[in-house]
Amino acid sequence: MHLSHGRGGGRGQSPRHPEPSDPFVDEVLEVDDTVEDTATLIWSNTLVGYILPGKPFRKQAVMEALPTAWNTLAPIEISPIDLNRYLFHFQHPTDLDNVLEEGPWAVNGNLLMLERWKDNGGWLFQFTELWVQFHDVPLDLFSLEFSFQLATMIGTPRKSMAIQGTQFGARVQYLRCRIQIDIHNPLRQIILSKRRSDAKMEIKVKYERLPIFCYRCCLIGHRDSRCPEIFTMQRNQSGEPSSARAVERLGPNIRGSVPDK
Repeated sequence: MHLSHGRGGGRGQSPRHPEPSDPFVDEVLEVDDTVEDTATLIWSNTLVGYILPGKPFRKQAVMEALPTAWNTLAPIEISPIDLNRYLFHFQHPTDLDNVLEEGPWAVNGNLLMLERWKDNGGWLFQFTELWVQFHDVPLDLFSLEFSFQLATMIGTPRKSMAIQGTQFGARVQYLRCRIQIDIHNPLRQIILSKRRSDAKMEIKVKYERLPIFCYRCCLIGHRDSRCPEIFTMQRNQSGEPSSARAVERLGPNIRGSVPDK
C-alpha cells in the first residue's frame, strides 16, 4: 500500500497546524468622550506626590502633618500608591494651586515632589520650585531683568522681586526669584559674571526652605553621610576611604532666610 504525504509533512511527522489567533486582537475600544470628560473633571484636582527617600519618615506625617501645614479651606483625601508615592485629592482647585505655589514641602526633611494628575501616568518627579536669593548684586544691576538672567543659571525662572529693608535687625538687599530647578543638577552657591567693562563679579546664591541636600555633591535628596561619592571613593590598604572626611563643596550660608511678609 502506497501512502502519500501532503506538502511539508515528512515521514513520521504530524501535519502543521496554524497557531490559534485572537479574533478580537485588532479591535480597539475608544473611550467615550463623556467618560473622558468626567474622569478629567474628577481627577483635575489631584496631585501625585513622591517623597525623596533621604531619611525615614512615618506615614502619619503624610496623612496628618501635611494637611495641617497646607491649611486648605476644604478637606483633602490622601491615599498611598506605594512606599513613597501618594495621591492628594483636593475638593477645590484654589487649594491645589496654593499648595503648589507655597512649596517646596518636605516630610521629615525629605523633599516632597508634586505633579498634577496625568492620565498616562507619565510623572517624572524631576523638577521642583524654590525661592532663590541673589546677594552682592551691584547697585546699578539691581533690577528684575538681571534677576531673571541670573535665574537662568539655576533653572527656569517663574517670578521675581527685589528685597530691600530690614530683616532680623539687619539691613538686607537682594534679588529674589522663584525658579523651577532640576533636582538632578547640583546646586550652585556662586555665579561668576563679567560685565561689558570686563569687570568680574561673584553673585552669592542662597536657597529658601531647602530640604535635605548634600554639601559634598550638591544634590538634593540625601545627606553627606549617604552621598554616593563617599561609597565610590578609592579605598586604601586598611579598607577605609582614602579621605577621612568628604570635601564639602557648599558652605552653610547656602540656606537663605524667608523674608518677612
